[in-house]
Amino acid sequence: MTVAKLDDALDIEYIESLPYASAIIKVNDGVPVFFVLANAEYVKVKGEYRLTWLTQDSESVVTESGRIVNTVGFVTDNLEGLTVFEDNLSVNANSSGRSNILLARYDWSPGYRYGFSAQIETHYLGEEMLSTRLWAQDTEKFTETVSFDGLNAQIVNTYWRAPATEINEPYMLKSIQYLGPNMDKVEMSIVRPFVPPRQVALTAGREQL
Repeated sequence: MTVAKLDDALDIEYIESLPYASAIIKVNDGVPVFFVLANAEYVKVKGEYRLTWLTQDSESVVTESGRIVNTVGFVTDNLEGLTVFEDNLSVNANSSGRSNILLARYDWSPGYRYGFSAQIETHYLGEEMLSTRLWAQDTEKFTETVSFDGLNAQIVNTYWRAPATEINEPYMLKSIQYLGPNMDKVEMSIVRPFVPPRQVALTAGREQL
């Protein structure tokens, strides 16, 4: 097992004083920017939470299971929408090799760049520990290769995910993602995580009442 250290790039005392779920996001080689979780919406049809992260300047990043599906306020390109047509980020951490290939659609702005189809293939890389001054966590590390047939291009995204427990769903702690081919690299490191409760556990609890 390898160990990675996250970058404490901002005022850690200020960050520690905030009770909210939050993240540090760096675009390409730019200055790290502090985001706070503004909304967590459970999407029942997908069985996951859609998280909206905001800055003081109203820049926003929306994630589903840790995957970036929308951005607002980025200087060069923005991801208008990312739709995955099967269960996303469902790689089995107990086995190496490849998962099933998923189908997706990407939309970007500015310009009318909608409906670009892609195939996503996920590979589990093993366990890795991440740590900050606020937490330390064993994670499951994996990559996904996104192939755009119409563009003859690929991007490779990397994720570090806290595994599921009896009471919590898995949740992302760090990722390095590209908005699209030849587009911005977005590095997202969670400061205070949003830990989603397991829906099975919630259902069982209600049945016992």
